[in-house]
Amino acid sequence: MGAILLDIDMNLFSAAEQKDSHYPSLETDIVDERGNFVFSKDTELIGTPLSEDKTEKDYQKISAEMGKEMHFAFWKERRTV
Repeated sequence: MGAILLDIDMNLFSAAEQKDSHYPSLETDIVDERGNFVFSKDTELIGTPLSEDKTEKDYQKISAEMGKEMHFAFWKERRTV
């Protein structure tokens, strides 16, 4: 058993944050290979599973796209509790 520690400058993720006046609700999130948020404008999401923020249907769609290991975009609303 072992461990790998990485020291990552989280400011690097700021390049992923996108803004577009034509799409004021645009949000960019980054998840790791296990589906946990590593970057989000909503800092409370960081470290939580994507499945906790999306409906089951939306989560399944996103998971299927992630399995293809290609770039993709997803347009849906966040789950409201």
